[in-house]
Amino acid sequence: SEIMRLSTIGHSVDAELDPFNDYGKLLLAQVTNLSDPTPKPQIHIDGGHHGNEQLGMEVAMLLLDYLVTQYEEDAWVKEFVDSHDILVFPMVNVDGNTRDTRANSNGVDLNRNYGQWWSGPGAAGTAPSVTELHAGLLDPRHHGADAFSEPETQNIQTLVRERQVTMMISNHTFSNLILRPNGVAPTTIGPDGNPVGNAPDEKGLKALGARMSAQNGYLNQNSWQLYDTTGTTEDWSYNATGGYGYTFDDPAEVQVEIVRWPAGGWRPVDPDTGDEGGTVEGVFDACWDGPTLRALNSAVDGDYLLAEAAGPPVDSEPWAGGFTIGHLNYHPDGGQLFFPLDPGAFVVPLALPGDGITPADVVAFWFDGTQGLYIHPEIWHEGVFPLVPRQRFLDRQGRVHARVSVEFADEFGCRLLIPGSI
Repeated sequence: SEIMRLSTIGHSVDAELDPFNDYGKLLLAQVTNLSDPTPKPQIHIDGGHHGNEQLGMEVAMLLLDYLVTQYEEDAWVKEFVDSHDILVFPMVNVDGNTRDTRANSNGVDLNRNYGQWWSGPGAAGTAPSVTELHAGLLDPRHHGADAFSEPETQNIQTLVRERQVTMMISNHTFSNLILRPNGVAPTTIGPDGNPVGNAPDEKGLKALGARMSAQNGYLNQNSWQLYDTTGTTEDWSYNATGGYGYTFDDPAEVQVEIVRWPAGGWRPVDPDTGDEGGTVEGVFDACWDGPTLRALNSAVDGDYLLAEAAGPPVDSEPWAGGFTIGHLNYHPDGGQLFFPLDPGAFVVPLALPGDGITPADVVAFWFDGTQGLYIHPEIWHEGVFPLVPRQRFLDRQGRVHARVSVEFADEFGCRLLIPGSI
């Protein structure tokens, strides 16, 4: 088809043991105008996280059929398909579908196995015993040995990260509800010891849900208003991969994400451990000294050479002709926020997650200085670059301050040129 491509993105737990279900293939349909290579917004639609919820899978399949068959018949469908990449993953839990069980073949509820607030309220223990599994689970909400311990959720994690999905709909049955993040009440205490609050985009998510509800009559509400859930698809996708980050007006309203320390082997990290470091904050003070931009960060006792002017100053502004940088890093342990304490525009180079970063992946974002910037974990960055002689920022980030770096001169033989104006 010119608008659909079918691919295998992985296999289930049973895989080669299950010839009756195409050897556990996890099948993904990509619907878009394949002749147009222009980057487009990525939409992820799945069904069947719970293998015994047949209608969730059927809704995903019906949508796929509708998009393909109506592409030449309906002008709206054609415009929508041409301008988006729609990723339809109809059956996440292939083995559970075969067995007609909620959980996968390891007895894990896949919709409790994602990394956001994994093993928190609304999830049961690590895994059922063999006796429980054979007898039929009394509590099927087991969250697994660790976040993303299951091949099915690992493959969705890779898909969402690599595609930088901007919208996700996960179909379940049977309550006629439109549920939005977060899966736990705002008063729930998070890993940093503070209430998790509402999702940063609560107002927009609620409005979007209302538009959907107007079409199908479903009840539009927060997920936690049904019951508490943690480790779910939507919470992880929204909170951990919501793009590069977001702007904000009040740093007091921003919660820095803290990522649980990963297990080093097959034994899981003990519950309520691995994410207790909390946050640290201080002042990030960036100052142009002739053609060189340096910064001091009191939050982590850092002293950085950030940039070099690309040419002679223009009207005594060394940044005006652009400047070059040679290094980016990301924090796997938590997010980071910068809020300007002094007036002035600034630039922040960012790149999406992935250790295969190249110079072409880096995008420079310009800010007018009236708002702060929150950067998600695993987003490549290198501080903030003022377009004034000196600018201070409130900096708040994970206390562990783990850092993964790329040196562009060493790996690619170049430095990156950042525009000094727009």
